[in-house]
Amino acid sequence: MKRLLLLISLFSTHSYAEGPFGKTFVQCFMESSFMGFSTKEVCWGEGMASYHFVNESLVFINWKEMGMSYLDGEAARTSPFENTNFDLSTRTFSGSLIFDKELNQDELRWDYVMIFDENFSIISEGYIKIFFKDGTVETVPYNHRNPSAGDRKYDWWYVLAE
Repeated sequence: MKRLLLLISLFSTHSYAEGPFGKTFVQCFMESSFMGFSTKEVCWGEGMASYHFVNESLVFINWKEMGMSYLDGEAARTSPFENTNFDLSTRTFSGSLIFDKELNQDELRWDYVMIFDENFSIISEGYIKIFFKDGTVETVPYNHRNPSAGDRKYDWWYVLAE
């Protein structure tokens, strides 16, 4: 009976069942030291392009602390994801940032695919597809300690905010 209660307790509090919702993720990357001889892992705080998974119908990116502006000069604070989908079995979130105002020259939309680790504590895989006005598309992959993706100085990923 004790084992059964322990299993029920562990299973019911396991973050897998919760997914990413109710959580905030902050951006991490590799920072080069002076002269580029070494690198270290650095994570920014909330409001520095952090992802906020409030619930399944409200997920947004937060730029409040970055001092970013749209091209018309208005401050870019937050932007909600549209066309969102979450697949618990693959731990994959997808959604789009569709810009009514230009954030960067000639960019119309950013389509995201985020793949979480088993504990929903890291977004370590996936990509952002950037769609431009001229019809071109650029894909920027997440890379967390994946040697096949290249030099670690190009790594970037997201971790659960503390």
